Amino acid sequence: MLNNKIIRKRFLEIYYNSKFFKKPWLSFLQKEFKIFDKNIFEDNKDEILKENNIKILLKNKIENKILVKQNKKPIQELIQLNKIEIFIGQVVLINGKVLKRLSSFFNFNRQFFVGSFKEGFSLYPNKIKRFFINKKCKNNNLSFFINDLFIEKGLFIYIPENVCIHKTLKLLFFSKNNKNNIYQKTLIYLESNSSLNLFEEYMGSNSYFSNFSCQVFLGKNASLKWQTILMNHKKSINVYNCTIMQYNNSFCQKHILNINGKYVRNNFKINLYGEKSSVETYTLDICNRHSQVNNNILVNHENIESQSKQQYKGILRDASKGCFKGKVHVFKGADKIKATQISKNLILSKNARSYSSPQLEIYEDNIKCNHGSTVGNLNSKNIFYLESRGISNDLAKKMLVLAFAQNIFNNIDNKYIASLLLNQVLL
Repeated sequence: MLNNKIIRKRFLEIYYNSKFFKKPWLSFLQKEFKIFDKNIFEDNKDEILKENNIKILLKNKIENKILVKQNKKPIQELIQLNKIEIFIGQVVLINGKVLKRLSSFFNFNRQFFVGSFKEGFSLYPNKIKRFFINKKCKNNNLSFFINDLFIEKGLFIYIPENVCIHKTLKLLFFSKNNKNNIYQKTLIYLESNSSLNLFEEYMGSNSYFSNFSCQVFLGKNASLKWQTILMNHKKSINVYNCTIMQYNNSFCQKHILNINGKYVRNNFKINLYGEKSSVETYTLDICNRHSQVNNNILVNHENIESQSKQQYKGILRDASKGCFKGKVHVFKGADKIKATQISKNLILSKNARSYSSPQLEIYEDNIKCNHGSTVGNLNSKNIFYLESRGISNDLAKKMLVLAFAQNIFNNIDNKYIASLLLNQVLL
């Protein structure tokens, strides 16, 4: 592994030669570099530096050509999902670029904005700048800042005050890149008393390195119900950073399904800044072959009567590895909060490994917090019982695996999306 001096030197070379800082929405990042340099490069505890080759993260090549013709067949097949009436529309992005000719909307009456960074910055410059300037909207790790550094293309969603979108908006991210890294960012801004239902699908072909970043701002009484499925290529390396900032009485419900990938790392930072704000995260990892999936979730309770719930489940086969590190941080003065952490892992082979570390850091007395973790195999008695009823051994195992995963998606209001996610468990 490269030492910090070499990392800093290489990063500075990329930083000062980057043409992307000429873009108006990134120019102010130059002022933040000294803070970043001190907090990240001088911190030897950054796990990204320990577990990954820094040359991959700092590779200064960005794919600008959008390979539409080569991807035409799979993209067209996926777009057929648009015809289902449960969606208000679908936005298609290839390597981070919004493609209008492949996107479509139903019942879209211009009540809200969905578009590229360039379009969004021309209409709402102060909203976009807030994501970059406000430290609470950032995730303090190397991959997140590199995403800010190299990002040129991305998606901006803005829901004005008192606007409620009842139908689901679908986002399709398609990655295809053999040589260069893929950087893309999504910014979601919900004003007070607004709501949004969102469904994301990430897909890719061939081996690639992707650095995804998503930042969310929820105003007072705002509500976001959000499902994400990451269908990673078996040779891909994916880093996904998500930061959520919530104000008074806001609510966020996040479901995420990870499937395969050579190496997948999900970093979530959730700031419950407002009183009575609430967040729920439900994560299911399905790991096969030699895939490694790491989940890091940090929930900061910074105000009174806030609530959080973390539920994680991992299904591990072959020689795969799954890791869950969840932390609840209760600040001084944030009394009457409720926080729950649950981690359950199902090991389906001798060589699979699971690592679980639920953590609580509490600086207040009047709170209710609990956490727990389990790791186990399929119950042989349950398998025998099903076989005694005429069910084959393979089908009995599939039924038990499905039962293990099912409750992760039970509270999704959109039953079509819930069944779509659950069907991926047995594929």
